[in-house]
Amino acid sequence: MSSCHGRPRLRRTLASLIIAGAVALCLLLAFESRSPLAPAPQAPASSSQQGVRDNSALAGVLRLADHAASKPAFFVSEVRVDKPEVCRGERAVVSIRAEYPAGDPDLLVPAIGGRVGWAVSVIAPGESAGTYDIPIQLGEPRLSSPGELVEREQTSARIKLKDCDAPSALWVTSQQPTHVEEDARLKATWIGLDSGKARAANQYVWDFGDGSARVHTAQPEVRHVFPAEEDRGPGKRVFTYLVNAEAFDDMGRSMARGALALTFRNHLEELKYTDHRLQLLARYHPHASVTKDGTPFIDVSLTNLDVRETAELTALEFRIVPCSASAARFERHAPAEVFESRELLPRATISGRLMATGSVSPADCHLDVSVIGNSYPGRLVVGGQFSMRLRLDDDGVESISDPNRRADVEQAMALLGKPYVTGQDLADLVELGRLPASVLASARR
Repeated sequence: MSSCHGRPRLRRTLASLIIAGAVALCLLLAFESRSPLAPAPQAPASSSQQGVRDNSALAGVLRLADHAASKPAFFVSEVRVDKPEVCRGERAVVSIRAEYPAGDPDLLVPAIGGRVGWAVSVIAPGESAGTYDIPIQLGEPRLSSPGELVEREQTSARIKLKDCDAPSALWVTSQQPTHVEEDARLKATWIGLDSGKARAANQYVWDFGDGSARVHTAQPEVRHVFPAEEDRGPGKRVFTYLVNAEAFDDMGRSMARGALALTFRNHLEELKYTDHRLQLLARYHPHASVTKDGTPFIDVSLTNLDVRETAELTALEFRIVPCSASAARFERHAPAEVFESRELLPRATISGRLMATGSVSPADCHLDVSVIGNSYPGRLVVGGQFSMRLRLDDDGVESISDPNRRADVEQAMALLGKPYVTGQDLADLVELGRLPASVLASARR
């Protein structure tokens, strides 16, 4: 009986094993059918994503298409070449525009052909006919590492050099004849034209690109003072003016043209990125006036040129320098002793009066003041300097009894930002028309 009952159980066990094996085989086949295939080869990036020029480059304009989702924080959005095809020795002006969706493109540092500027005058870097690329870089400062410039975008402008010599054109150059950085002596040199024809030019017309009126000269040279840093525009690290010169004959016909891209770096704005510093601009006359009771003083103003940061003054450090060989003395004073407010908003100015009181004595020659503070929201170190010269006849400066002439000398020192001026400094300022010629009779080196 036991053997008869065992056979059905054995058959049921074998059937269970066969069914389990079939299920396992089905699961294995299903798993294999779902395994990933080899990845399909990626299509090459489109020319627009690679920044390759489109047909508009033939007209001297390169428009870079929007980057994909991995678009950097900023990028070069447009490259312009005023002369895409040039002859040997002929200049072309390359200019760029940038987009910075999360920030201000004026805070970037552009370089074209190795020269800093939003526009640069270049020549093709070769003698043989062909196509040449002018490298373009766009960088941003990194506040967390002062002085470090991060390059995020690189492209190029393309210039075609033809097998020909340059036509009649003007090569415009610039020199800085004085200590005033914005003072420029511009000169137009003829290229591709013999000297006889150059002498036939009747007049030169200059457009300085800074909003000032055009200037007509009989000679291929002109002097011009460009706007100072505080007038060039808020928040710009680099500012470029495109200077154009054109020569005309005695019939008023155009003979030749030339251009120069003149770039200025805004030094106060640079300090924000190189030294993590918000530098305030101080305006004052360095030589002291005297109150009725005989106390020396100067009027001073501080300007915050930044467009975002608010400066908070925490202290003024006085450095009192005796006329003798004694060591200077240092004191810490509250900003309220000089200024009407200790807070300086973006693009704002505060004024005050520095009085030579307290420990300042008649035996002291000058008083130097350093501004101490912080800013928000960027948490920059706030700085600024101004000084009061208590005695005009010290340190080799001539005493001037005429108050009008003394005012001229004080104005010269304020214009140059120096505690003294030389005869050459005064002559330069007189030539620029910023001082009357009478001051030269009362000053010496």
